[in-house]
Amino acid sequence: MIKVCPKNAQKIEDALLKTNGGARAYTITTFDKVEALAAQFEQRLENAFLPLRYRAGAKAVVVSGGKVSNSYEFRRQATKIVLIRKSSAWYLNKIEVEKIYVEGGSKSLTLTEEQKLLAIDRFLKQI
Repeated sequence: MIKVCPKNAQKIEDALLKTNGGARAYTITTFDKVEALAAQFEQRLENAFLPLRYRAGAKAVVVSGGKVSNSYEFRRQATKIVLIRKSSAWYLNKIEVEKIYVEGGSKSLTLTEEQKLLAIDRFLKQI
């Protein structure tokens, strides 16, 4: 696992390059993109009313690539990354090649059972 922070930018970009090979069009190729994705998921945890101390264990999965026209007949190479939230930061856990079709990529965030219950409880206290 590689901590998503500027100090590890080159390590992350090297890992992306190794996985993606020559593919660039629909792939994640830069540290800046990985960092921005981690920030988006951190904001989602914030929006779920989760205090910092309860965020460890969340898992984010991203498959790059946008939707294309239905007339596009070919599979495209995309990047699939898995980010894991540890106690103080997001970590890049896995990078894989993924084949995508017309529908394009995706983003998902998975919470632990404890996080789900806490988020629901805190949400209900807000209303």
